[in-house]
Amino acid sequence: RATPVSGTPFPPPRVLVVAGHDSSAGPHGGAGVDADREALLHFGAAPRTIVTAWTEQDGVRVTSLRARAAADWLAEARAELARAPCIALKTGLLASVEHVRAARELAISMVGRPLIVDPVFASSSEI
Repeated sequence: RATPVSGTPFPPPRVLVVAGHDSSAGPHGGAGVDADREALLHFGAAPRTIVTAWTEQDGVRVTSLRARAAADWLAEARAELARAPCIALKTGLLASVEHVRAARELAISMVGRPLIVDPVFASSSEI
């Protein structure tokens, strides 16, 4: 955490993460928003996570995928941005065409800020 000349620490930069949640990943996660949260915290950022879908994985394959309505998580993301700005947007699991369209709207609303697109095509354990 950086400290300005005044001696008061700068708040960590906020990054909005829009991705899936691996419900079977355990407390430290192995995929999705949990892995993104761990990585961002490691580098001193403040992750703001929005879950787009929940997955169940057994180490070999995805056994369940439950997507949220795109309008619901988009509204949650907009509310998060209204509370405090984020310096970047990172996307992960977008489970439908509607999810991709919602992520596009979100990215447009954050124009000028970095966009990290991490497309999810399959469980990493299936590769």
